Amino acid sequence: VHPNGRVMYNSNSERTPQGLEVIDLTNLKPPKIASRLQLVSGNEAHDITFSQDGNRAYVAALSHTLVLDTSRPFKPEIIGGIIDPSVTLHHQSDPVTVDGREFLIVNDELNGAAGNGYCPGGGLHVYDITGDLERSPVKVGAFFAPDINVQEGAPTGTAGLTSCTAHVFDIYEKQGLLTIAWFAGGVRVVDLSDLVGVSAGADPTGSVGAGMKEVGHFRFVADHDTWAAKVNKFARDGSAYIFSNDQTRGLDVFRYDSAAPKPSKKGRWMTPAQALERAERLRADPDFDAPDSPVCVIG
Repeated sequence: VHPNGRVMYNSNSERTPQGLEVIDLTNLKPPKIASRLQLVSGNEAHDITFSQDGNRAYVAALSHTLVLDTSRPFKPEIIGGIIDPSVTLHHQSDPVTVDGREFLIVNDELNGAAGNGYCPGGGLHVYDITGDLERSPVKVGAFFAPDINVQEGAPTGTAGLTSCTAHVFDIYEKQGLLTIAWFAGGVRVVDLSDLVGVSAGADPTGSVGAGMKEVGHFRFVADHDTWAAKVNKFARDGSAYIFSNDQTRGLDVFRYDSAAPKPSKKGRWMTPAQALERAERLRADPDFDAPDSPVCVIG
């Protein structure tokens, strides 16, 4: 739903493009489709996030991500897009501002979480969209959770395989944190504050700076499959309760203590070149089946 409360964008999440539905909510008896935005090519919208001011929407569309101008919410326009061979499935794309710079974080739900046989699977890919860069986002790096034993998760993927990949996340700009569910990888808390140190634009093959790092996590040793992990409210000291729904366990509530010792394994921040090399190694694996191939979305 657009921040003005009068417009809703429907993400169909289909492989056959039917267009993003713009729904008028001014009269709920019944709401009506006001228009459709064709997404040019590729797949349909899977997840849509609006900027706080409502002037932009970020559309994760499985095979690609789009940036929309939504300053006229009933008539959205495509102004930018991301095609990244490092990403197998664009599941969610959310913006964040760090020290005046605008970034877009896209999670790769590796192989559609069909059961990929290893952890950490797909990660979080980060693009600079500051100013005019939103029309041609520049990748600055990618974050992957620490390696863990995939066999310790719940076998809910295809053919009973365990799924382990980045999934539903939420960003807390004031705290500089991100919480995310990682299926068999459990619940992860990631620090975004060092994104300000990464470079963009000058060198498209790499970046400098710490990027992102893990500052907390929890996972059960068996039979768990975490879908989403979100915070309702932070305490003054930055601590919070994390609410997580699990496909096997139900609803879990965790306590994140900002003063607790940080984990020794902080995950891995990769340059764009390193992330691409990692993806190419995965595709060379005969047991790996990426669901979609990159397509051109901007004519």
